[in-house]
Amino acid sequence: MTQKYIHLMIVFFVISSIADSRARRENVQRKYQEKGETILRLKEVLQDLGKFEKSSIFTPSPLAKSMLKNWHHRGPTLEEALVVAMENNPADTILKPLHGINANRAKTFHAERIKLRGKPTKPLIIAVIDNGVNFEHEALKGLQWTNPGEIPGDGIDNDRNGFTDDVHGWDFVGKDSQGKFILDESLEITREQARCLAIPPNAYCERIKSDFEAALKKCQESHDRLAALVEHVALVDRTYPELKLQEGLDAHGALAPKQLDRNTLTKLDQWIDLSPDAVDEKMTEAVVDIYTWLLYGNYQDFKDSMQDDVGDCEKNYDIKRDITKTTPGFQPDNPIVTFEGKNAYGSSDVTGDGPWHGTHVAGIVAGNVRHVLGEAVSDYIRIMSVRVASSADARDERDEDIANAIRYAVDNIDADRHSTGIIQMSLGKEYSPRQDLVEKALRYASRKGVLVVHSAGNHRKLIDADNEFPSLYDRTKKEKFLHMINVGASTYFDGPLPKKYVTLTERKWNEPSYTQLAALVSNYSPTFVDVFAPGTLIYSPVSWEAGDNDSYASLNGTSMAAPQVTAIAAILMHLFPSLERKPAWVKSMVTASVRKPKQEVYVKPSIKKDSIKFSDMSSSGGIVDVYSAICMAAGLNCDE
Repeated sequence: MTQKYIHLMIVFFVISSIADSRARRENVQRKYQEKGETILRLKEVLQDLGKFEKSSIFTPSPLAKSMLKNWHHRGPTLEEALVVAMENNPADTILKPLHGINANRAKTFHAERIKLRGKPTKPLIIAVIDNGVNFEHEALKGLQWTNPGEIPGDGIDNDRNGFTDDVHGWDFVGKDSQGKFILDESLEITREQARCLAIPPNAYCERIKSDFEAALKKCQESHDRLAALVEHVALVDRTYPELKLQEGLDAHGALAPKQLDRNTLTKLDQWIDLSPDAVDEKMTEAVVDIYTWLLYGNYQDFKDSMQDDVGDCEKNYDIKRDITKTTPGFQPDNPIVTFEGKNAYGSSDVTGDGPWHGTHVAGIVAGNVRHVLGEAVSDYIRIMSVRVASSADARDERDEDIANAIRYAVDNIDADRHSTGIIQMSLGKEYSPRQDLVEKALRYASRKGVLVVHSAGNHRKLIDADNEFPSLYDRTKKEKFLHMINVGASTYFDGPLPKKYVTLTERKWNEPSYTQLAALVSNYSPTFVDVFAPGTLIYSPVSWEAGDNDSYASLNGTSMAAPQVTAIAAILMHLFPSLERKPAWVKSMVTASVRKPKQEVYVKPSIKKDSIKFSDMSSSGGIVDVYSAICMAAGLNCDE
């Protein structure tokens, strides 16, 4: 699902839930309560906004405004709790503990009670397998891994590993014959449907056909509604030109839209009237990301993305267009690249055309390491960029690229005998026709002593060994990978706020019978998810396009949770050298030291039992805690 497509759905969700009468509102509310959804009505928003002299439907609530941009560094103590107060009554205040990784406490603790190694002989290598990393960004300058055996820009494979000028990593997506980045990738379900049409029928292809047709139908239905919504936005523009963007900065330093006065909102209320029946489950699945975007996005970007995305499904599910991998040099019948460079393909440009995702992920790792160990981050870690995805975020990575990326990272970590490393993978998909190649690469990483940290996925489902990939399960050995940590996403609070503190943004997660400790988008499993980590409103650098070297954003998802764990593992390896190249030991420390809240958590609105114990959502049953992990590794009882 594209980030821009997610943007479209929230406004449609808000607009489509307006009711003309009390009876209609009650019917709509009853309908969506069955799915666990709270219907948002513009009239209710206006009532909330009436508390303020001037506001906007896009304005962050008091809770969001008071949040610190690095909340994930905090721990669940009253000393670090978030102060929540209504703007019109500052004295009416409550404290809400935040479930971060406890980095603030770890920062003080290790300096006082653990004798540090000092400056390491070699920095730890973090291989970020993603859509590229912008090392020119102000937050990542000087942190790039540099291949010691390669001379930059000479066009020669100096270290004879088969990858010419791989100075800071490698790009397995590659460039076309014109030297332009390949952007026209596709969904795995579409690639599989096209392949199945060319071979004799079988049970697997029957399932693919059914899944493909269901996905295409949903996309076409959304396409029709989005096209209509474009017309409604055009009407807004003509009727209320004051909605155009006036740039400013909000409390988090992000661009904020022009605030609208209550008179304008009242006018909007008079003409907006879309049927709530148009809201489908696909809309609700993106609610968490959508709400966050409304806090930090702007109106003009929203309009642009809406116009761009109207025809996306036609392209994503078009089996007639060429969906084969077109990277020059790629051999589909013999796709694996050896360390000597046999069958090498791709390019040495590891930045890409818009590495927003990989830059954000790398920034989370670097930010956490900096916070705990100190400002000299380049002494502790270096980041290798290995591209397997383009900036077009609604495309699935190819298994061949993922397998080759893992092998490339392992080989280059292993080549430097004085260093160790971690593979960070915030990626995933629901279909994996060449999972055998990925599993072999993961076993290779295990043999070489390289830890792999992976995001559990954002489909809000109970995952197993065969419905989310790359999988934690080794189908050949019929056991879980002991060197791989699969990470779900958690949020900042462990319970609902009193009603008087809740406005538009928080209302979605504030059902009284649930808590909001698990991110609504996150996959979960008592077997195939190891831990949870902060993955909501995570503030980190981004690069939306080439040359964007100073942008930041707060993003959501398991993609943001996995690098929290990668950072904790890196910190442990630095403080305790005995853990280097022992990934199973590191995993054991991370999983055994989690915090285990006892609350029940909101999971998925489309199932009848819509709340389960947080301890049942992962094998560890908790949220990662760097302070507790350091204590455990040091053999200390930090609770005393």
